[in-house]
Parts: sequence; C-alpha cells; structure tokens
Amino acid sequence: MKIKLDIENKILFPLLVLVIMPIIALGITSYYSAYQMLSERQVIHMDEMMENIKVIYEQNEGSLQGISIDEDIYEISILLGMEFSPGEGGRGHVVTDDQIISYGKTQGNEYIVLKYDKNIFSRELFYFQKNSILIAIVSMLAAAQIIIVLAFNISKPIKKLTKTCKEIEEGRYITFEKSHRNDELGLLANSFNKMMNTINTKTEKIEYLRDINEKIIEDAPIALFLIDGSNQMYKHNKIGEDFMSLDLVEKKTSRSLEEFIKTVDENDVYVFEDSDGNDLYLDMARTVIPNFGTIVSIYDITKRKEMESKMDHMNKLSSLGNIAASLAHEIRNPLSGIRAGMQVLHKRYGGDESSEEIYDTLIGEVDRLNYLINDILNYSKPGKPMKLKCNYKEVLESSFDLYKDSMASMNVKLEIDDNAEMVMGYCDPNQLKQIFINIVTNALNAMDKDEKKLKVSFSNSKGTDGNKYIKIVFTDNGRGIKKEDMDKIFDPFFTSYKKGVGLGLSVVSKLVSENNGKIAIKSIHGKGTDVKLRFEVTEDE
Repeated sequence: MKIKLDIENKILFPLLVLVIMPIIALGITSYYSAYQMLSERQVIHMDEMMENIKVIYEQNEGSLQGISIDEDIYEISILLGMEFSPGEGGRGHVVTDDQIISYGKTQGNEYIVLKYDKNIFSRELFYFQKNSILIAIVSMLAAAQIIIVLAFNISKPIKKLTKTCKEIEEGRYITFEKSHRNDELGLLANSFNKMMNTINTKTEKIEYLRDINEKIIEDAPIALFLIDGSNQMYKHNKIGEDFMSLDLVEKKTSRSLEEFIKTVDENDVYVFEDSDGNDLYLDMARTVIPNFGTIVSIYDITKRKEMESKMDHMNKLSSLGNIAASLAHEIRNPLSGIRAGMQVLHKRYGGDESSEEIYDTLIGEVDRLNYLINDILNYSKPGKPMKLKCNYKEVLESSFDLYKDSMASMNVKLEIDDNAEMVMGYCDPNQLKQIFINIVTNALNAMDKDEKKLKVSFSNSKGTDGNKYIKIVFTDNGRGIKKEDMDKIFDPFFTSYKKGVGLGLSVVSKLVSENNGKIAIKSIHGKGTDVKLRFEVTEDE
C-alpha cells in the first residue's frame, strides 16, 4: 500500500534520517572499536597467562595442579601434538567468531590450550558500554523531539496556506491570519493575507456586479435567451419564460419559438401565432459572443405594429371617409325626394300589374341606395359605444333569432360549442349585435355547398397582460377568401360579391376596436373561413 506523506512528514523523515543515522553509525563504530580494543587486550592477557601456566606446568613436571584460573571464564586443556595442529611456532593464539584460543608447546611435545568464550566478552563489553549506549539513545530521542518541533514549526504555516488555498478552490473566501514570524515563511503568510484581502474585496465587487447584471437581465423589458456552443438553450429571463409558455409558432415556417430561436440568423421582425390564433410581431436580434455562446433578444412590437397599422389605415381612409360622408349627406336628401315622388306617382298612376312591378323595383332600388348611404355614414362616423355589462352569449343568441327563417330555408346546420365559464363583459349591446349580424351575413352569403355548416365556439383564455378574455369563433364551410385578397378584407368598398358594397367587415373591424376587442380572420379558399373575436370578460356578480 502506497503511503501518501504530507508536508510535515516530508520534512520530518529526512531530518530524522540525517540526524539519527550518524548517531547510530557513531554508536556502532564506538562499539566496534571498543570490541576490537578489548579483544586485543584479552589476547595479550591470555598470552601472558599462557607463559605463566607453562612455567608452572614444567615446574610441576607435567601437572596442572597449583594453577589457579577462573574456570567460569577460561577453559584449559592439555593436548598431544598429534591432537593439535597449531600454526607455525610453538606458541601463539587463534581468534574465531566464538572464541579466543591461546596455546603453548611444552618440553614433552604437548600443547597447553587456553580458551575464552566471547559471549562473556560481549556481556562485559555491554557492561562497560552501557553508559555510551544510553547516551546515544537519549541523544536520538532528544534529536527526534527537536526535529519534530522544527518540522511542525516549518510545516504549520505551509499547511495553513494549503488549507486556505483549498477553501478558496471550494468557493469559500476567508481571511488569513496575520503571522508574527520574521522569517521567509512569515513574509509569505503576510503577503498571502494581503492577497486574500484583495481577492475578497474584488470578489464582493464581482458578486455585487453579478447580482446587478442578473437583476437587469431578469427585469429587462425584452426577452433574453442564452444558447451555448452546442446550440442548446440553457437560460432565459422572466419575459422569455412567458414567451415560451405561449406555444408560439412562426407563421412562414411553422416552427416553434424554441426551434426558431436556435436557427434564426438574421435580425428582423418575424410574425408568430399563439394558440388562440393571435398574431405577435417579434423583433429578434442575434448576437454571437466568441467563447461564450449566443444571445437572442426578442422585443414584442405587436402593439406598435397594430398602432402603426391602424394609423396607416386611418390615414389612407380619412380622406375617403370624409368625402363619402359628404356625398352621403348630399345624396340622402335627393333620395328621400325621389322616394316620396315615386310614391305619389304610384298612387296617382298606378293600377296595372306592369306599373306596380316598375314602381316596386324603383322604390326597392332607392331603399337599397339609402341602406348603402347609412352604411357609409356608420363607417365614417360611427356612434360612440354605450358600454353596459352584458352577456356575450345572449347577444349572439338574439342575433341568431333574425336568421332562423333564412338558415332554415338554406338548410344550414348550426352548431354551438360552449366551453366558456365567463361570458360577462362591458360592451355596447347594439354594436355587438351589429358585429355578429355582419359576420353571420357574410358566412351565409359564402355558403355554396350542398351541406352547409356554421359553427360558433365559446372559450376563455388568459392574455400575457394577465386579463381574462372570451374567444368567439365563427367557422363556416363556404367558398373562403383568396389568399391574395386577405390583406384587403378590412378595406372599405372591397368586396368579392357582385351585390356587395364592401363596408361590412370595415364596419365590423371598427366596432370591434371601439369595444376594446380584437378580430382575426383565417380562410382557405374553397374550404371555409374562421372569424375569431376576442373581448375582455369580468367575474360574474
């Protein structure tokens, strides 16, 4: 198993080795020197003893009696020449690992052999060297203690620096304590302390600026989306979240808002449609930031576009409306005189069938002209709405009462799909009724199929402004509107009917606007038309 050493041990172990090893080496050298010195002294002592033993042995005529030696330490024996093979000469000594042997040759060709056991010698040597060994052990312990204190004193500030750096790495910013050391480590600690204070100050400023930037982005009046290098959306602000919840679809490509944001490459105004069929004009700008990603900003200019469209429409038709109103007033008086004159002539000269038919035709045409003039006057100068709290569904039902006979004769199948819980709002009931009548009239005039269907749907929705609305959708299966005519359907005097005047939808658009509503028309030529109305509703009291 691999042991991971910290800075303290990396300092401690080498110092211990550097200090203790010389002490051990010195102790071993001292012990060995003493061992060698005592061994040599023992050899000399045994040689001297051997000379004395030989003299006594010769005096006793070959007997060892009277020779006094310490038998616990020395062993003496007499060997014949054939039993002992010493080196050259008649006397000498032999030193082995276990023994020291001293010998001498007698006159009788015998050898006196004196042996000394080195184990006794080692014990004696330890006895004489015990103080030196004790001093060496005490010296090693003292050196180890000094080295431990020294290593701790050196490693403590380094370990503290390391711990602080790790806490910084983990995102915790602390203040490093000032050091009172006067060496390089103290200088390093104090420099690190100043650096930490600088880092903490800069970090507080960065966090403050970050909070401000996040607050600005979150509360910005435009939607902001952040896209990474993999073209994945990873962040958006509150308005961006509101846009994503609307399930918007780009009208030209039918792509969702999220898909369109990832692929948009031109800064332009794009038209999106929400789930209720309302058009939203979004001004998109895409900014690529190297090594960061892409920022897509979206500004909703729907209201501005609507205002511009209304202003343009009003500017274009202002002159025409004034002229039409003036002409209507001028024509209205002669028409009244013509009608009155026709009635007088009818009473004076009428009677036969041909005259009756002519009079009826002339009076009918005069009435049609008068109806046209009334439409022109309603368009040019509609009356101000008298808003009351009314039930949108009840107003529509009263409008359908006018078409019971017509729808029955045309075999029109009427379907009502009521999913609205809130149907009360403030509007002008008479103007609202006129709106419904014009829409239903256009639907019936457009039906040219054998199976004629008209569907009316009620539902509630909540707008981006937080208000609640009722959505009324008229769906017919008539001939529909040509694609090239869609931009002109609200223009006055534009019509695709031979007998039409072209003021119906113009009047409807104006009345819807007067009652704070919105109108949108979708149509597929040959299949049918959807007319969508939206009005604000209130809680029932």
